Amino acid sequence: TVPAKYPPDPKLGNWVRTQRRQYQRMQEGKTSHMNKERIQLLEGLAFQWSIYKDTWSEKGWYAQFKRLAEFHRIHGTATVPAKYPPDPKLGNWVRTQRRQYQRMQEGKTSHMNKERIQLLEGLAFQWSIYKDTWSEKGWYAQFKRLAEFHRIHGT
Repeated sequence: TVPAKYPPDPKLGNWVRTQRRQYQRMQEGKTSHMNKERIQLLEGLAFQWSIYKDTWSEKGWYAQFKRLAEFHRIHGTATVPAKYPPDPKLGNWVRTQRRQYQRMQEGKTSHMNKERIQLLEGLAFQWSIYKDTWSEKGWYAQFKRLAEFHRIHGT
C-alpha cells in the first residue's frame, strides 16, 4: 500500500487515493472514471480498495459475527429477522452478508471471502431467505392454478 505521503513520488500517493475514491463512487452508482479494465489491472497488483480492510472494518465483521453466533446459540438459527428489536444492527448486517455473497457469486467486487463463508455456513447460514419460502411456494401455487386452468379450458 502506497502511503498518502510518499516522499520518493508524492503524486503516486494522491493518484492511489483518487483510484480508491473513483472506485467508491462507482460502487455508489455515481459518475466515476473507474471501469472493469482498470479494476482488473489494479487487482492484478493486489490493489487494496480500502486501506482499512484489515483494521476496523475487519474487526467490525468479527464483532458482528460473534453477535450472530450468540443469536444462533440462543435461537438455534442464524436467520435473524430484518427488524430484530434487541439488536437492530444484526438484521442489517445479516442482509449485508447475503448481498456481499451474491455480489461475489456475480463476479462483482465484494467483501465476502472463503473464510467468512465457512464461518457463516458453520452456523447453517442461509444465503437466500427466499429459498423454500414464499417465492418458491408462490411459483408452485401459481403453477397449480395454471395446470387447473389448463385442465378445465384445455389451453
